[in-house]
Amino acid sequence: MLTKKILLLVSACLVSFSAALHAKVNEPKIDDIELYLINVEVKRHFSFGDWNSRQHVVMRVKAGNLDGWGEGIFALNKLDFDLTKSSEALKKVLGMTPSEVLEATTKNRKMFGWELGETLNMALWDICAKANKKSAVDMLGLTGKAPVNGMFCILENNPKILAEKAEIAKKDNLKNYIKLKIFGDSKLDCELVRTLRKSMGKDCFIVADANCGYKNFKSIKELADALKLLSEAGLNALEDPAKLNDKELIELQDACHAFNLSLIPDVNMRPSWSAREDAKKGMGDFYNLHPGCMVDMLDMARLADKINSWGAKIMIGDNSLVGPSCTIYQQVAIACNAAWVEALEKPQESAIFTDCIIEQSTYRTPDGLYTMKPDTQGWGLKVDIEKLKQKATRWVNIKK
Repeated sequence: MLTKKILLLVSACLVSFSAALHAKVNEPKIDDIELYLINVEVKRHFSFGDWNSRQHVVMRVKAGNLDGWGEGIFALNKLDFDLTKSSEALKKVLGMTPSEVLEATTKNRKMFGWELGETLNMALWDICAKANKKSAVDMLGLTGKAPVNGMFCILENNPKILAEKAEIAKKDNLKNYIKLKIFGDSKLDCELVRTLRKSMGKDCFIVADANCGYKNFKSIKELADALKLLSEAGLNALEDPAKLNDKELIELQDACHAFNLSLIPDVNMRPSWSAREDAKKGMGDFYNLHPGCMVDMLDMARLADKINSWGAKIMIGDNSLVGPSCTIYQQVAIACNAAWVEALEKPQESAIFTDCIIEQSTYRTPDGLYTMKPDTQGWGLKVDIEKLKQKATRWVNIKK
């Protein structure tokens, strides 16, 4: 009964935010969109395979004298990625107001794919908020202000290299929370966790992401027994240990509480509009709102409200971001009172976009926390456009 009441409240909030958005200002129409391709040629290791390169697309939507920013990974291991298909798909929104596009994509969830849809959605909220002279998180109804911990992520299957990366985290003063990828191999995974615990000390909160790498278990108890070894090696929390449904996650989290291991559902939280309706209390102690998989920022905001109402914690994932989505998701993390944010700038992987930033609203404090400047409008980004055009692998302009 309580769950139904919450869902009714969430739905009412969604309607009221949408109505308020359309009523407040006379928005300019979208007249121009720019897409900037940034190739990142840094290998990343996962339990499901390796990325040799990834193709980030930075989007700038222009409506009158306002612009909005977003970012997504549109391809993997395709250095010759063609922006034509994405640019053709976006032509349909030219001549519409940002609010009209937001309404259309809410009615038709298949209007765009996840990455293109989320990238556009970010940019539209940026413009809507600027038109209303508000921050984007205020427009989304998120009110948190407290600084949030940044989390350094390590994607290495070699303990020696992992230890070297841990030193970078400590040097950057990101020592309170740290994350590593594990691979579904109990012996290797325990060695990685022990290495990281030794490097980071007893006070660091260590999270591992298995990307559903643990397989061939015959029961939840058998899986829990395997995860207990990770806890004994020094692990605090584990994201997506295996491919499990919501009910199985609740059962596994109950079992893992016996040895103080927190679970973090991620795959089960995608996309945000589905999780907003279906996600259940008790699936984990933390819930991952993962960039690139939320798709709709307003649905994500209401999902965050739901999780907070349970007394559970939110974390913001990474998606290996290098562009405007870093500051965007840092703002979301602050505003939804997340425990930590992984979406941090990575100049060691690509400084193309960060070198073009004139001003942004989030920044890291000396103690490794991320905070937000007051009086931000939209996402608070100002960018040297000409410099970005020169640095990007290639870019396209979309006009009616």
